[in-house]
Amino acid sequence: MIPDQQSLVIWVLDDGKPGHRNQSLGLAEAMGRIRDVSIHLMSLPHNVGIFSRIKKACEEAGKLPKPDFVIAAGHKTHLALLYLARKTGARSVVLMKPSMPCRWFDHCLIPEHDFQEGVKTPRNVVLTKGALNRVTYDPGAKDGSGLILIGGKSSEFGFDGESLRKAIDDIVGTSENVKWSLTDSRRTPAGFLESLRDIPISTHAHETTDSDWLPNQLRRASVVWATEDSVSMIYEALSSGAQVGLLPMPRIKNAGRVAKGVEALVEEDRLEAYSSWRQSRELPRGQGILSEAERCAAMLASKLFVRSTSLGTKKRKVILWWGRFDPAYSRSSILRHLLNVDGWDIQDFHPRFSSIGDLEAYAQRLPCPALVWVPCFRQGDFAAARRFASRQGIPLIFDPLISAYDKRIFEKRKYAPTDLRARRLRRWESQLYQSADVVLADTDAHKEFYVSELGADLSKVFVVPVGAEEGLFVPQKWGMERKRIEVLFYGSFVQLQGADVIVEAAKRVPEVDWVLLGQGKLRQSCMDLAKGCPQIRFENPVPYDDLAARIGQADILLGVFGDTPKAMRVIPNKFYQSIACARPVITLDSEVYIEEVRLANQGGIQLVKAADPEALAQAVREAALQSHDELRRRGQNAREIYERFYATEQVHEALKKALVHLDI
Repeated sequence: MIPDQQSLVIWVLDDGKPGHRNQSLGLAEAMGRIRDVSIHLMSLPHNVGIFSRIKKACEEAGKLPKPDFVIAAGHKTHLALLYLARKTGARSVVLMKPSMPCRWFDHCLIPEHDFQEGVKTPRNVVLTKGALNRVTYDPGAKDGSGLILIGGKSSEFGFDGESLRKAIDDIVGTSENVKWSLTDSRRTPAGFLESLRDIPISTHAHETTDSDWLPNQLRRASVVWATEDSVSMIYEALSSGAQVGLLPMPRIKNAGRVAKGVEALVEEDRLEAYSSWRQSRELPRGQGILSEAERCAAMLASKLFVRSTSLGTKKRKVILWWGRFDPAYSRSSILRHLLNVDGWDIQDFHPRFSSIGDLEAYAQRLPCPALVWVPCFRQGDFAAARRFASRQGIPLIFDPLISAYDKRIFEKRKYAPTDLRARRLRRWESQLYQSADVVLADTDAHKEFYVSELGADLSKVFVVPVGAEEGLFVPQKWGMERKRIEVLFYGSFVQLQGADVIVEAAKRVPEVDWVLLGQGKLRQSCMDLAKGCPQIRFENPVPYDDLAARIGQADILLGVFGDTPKAMRVIPNKFYQSIACARPVITLDSEVYIEEVRLANQGGIQLVKAADPEALAQAVREAALQSHDELRRRGQNAREIYERFYATEQVHEALKKALVHLDI
């Protein structure tokens, strides 16, 4: 415990369900093991309507000290949790996947099995292994005893009493020096305990035990066996530090999300199925202890400590990151990281309706930040964000990355620039660029476009290169030399990228393996164009975290080759990522590659004429004739260019210049 910090006040909302109360108290008590806390249990009536429940909560709240945290589990507690947290200024903590948007809560502690696999975890969500509980590991209390926990029929499992009795007899019979206790549950069929009378084990019917019996038994037991339907007991046993085994139950339908969570624990070697135990007669050691409540408690305490110390010294620097954006997108991810490094606290606001986002912000009573940030591609969120910032008297940064006018008129060519619809679009977007306090551009060419075409104030536009996420995109090892080099393109097959130019070039260089990776609108037409060319291969996208490794498998990376005006203004993500991985890149020649980069270039970057398949084909032919060592040298030069002109340090310095302009 940390005694020299102010005592925390924690309110726990209780919906009357023992399981939910167990989860909430488990977290609150864990916080009490690292900080001085006072815990107040607030009972909510479960047989009344929503507003009556909130009214009752407010009545009880008036008798309690102001909280630092309000904790709850159970869907019926959600509105009361949000209301009380908002009213008192406390942090709201929900211990489940809520029925309301996660972003409405300060912290969501969600079991892994309740969160969709492959979906990026929001910043305020912490995934836990199972539900939290009140069981703790006390090595001094372990007495070598054994405990068997029996469940019963459920929606996923049946009950085979004879097979289960034989398994228990087998376990007890091979552990002669262990004193065994066993308890059942309300789902256990009548008569099962009686069937165990010939086995040397102490049985305890669940209706004869009090609320402290099971926690005390788990605290003492060194070995625990639980039927695989008893999920909460399995996680409690793992939290106790015991070795844990799974007793078999007949499955009546395919494994659901909860059962799959238990299967993952078996794969992680945290517990052992009875069928495997029969082979080895050993249970897992060293991976069994779960301390999820302590882990989450430490995280929450540290968040509050940062918050309180920041407020105690000077005004907290908060950026309100506004819009229906993807925080994992490369540009946003890099800038958010750098802002965190500089001491900024980023608060995300995702309005449900972009056009009236400011009204939603007022309804949610968002605290006033120091700065509003509208990230890339979120032109539709700008107007509401601007109104909010103006009313609060705070500046707004706009980081569009691409212009909607540029994309529709000069890339997709939907309308001629003189068309009424094009002029209306230009007028609308110009208002955004002209009313922002700072506009970020990723290249000098984009800066020029924002100023000349959209009327942005030259003194307010700052160039901040995109760069690469350096935790992912690091120099990749080169494999053994091979007879045919591999050239890799990855992207979304949009017109700007010129994937059709790549296919036409590939048809002219059959001695090289060409790979086009990704999905997009023009992929099928490219596949049709590549028919009859075995040297051209199409691959599906890989997970983002695996992209660097896939880059490392290739010898040459390809950039973009479209001839649209927009293509001439961008440096694509794949360029930064590829040279960060120390792979040579061939891409179109444009003014975005400044003179200093060209002078430093020694083959790491090869620039070719846009929309010219023969120029690209010739560049690849020449690469195919080079030795493995020469390709590696070119890759090293690419990395040197990255470090000198596009690395995090350069992005950081450019970002600082933009922030200095705001004088905040």
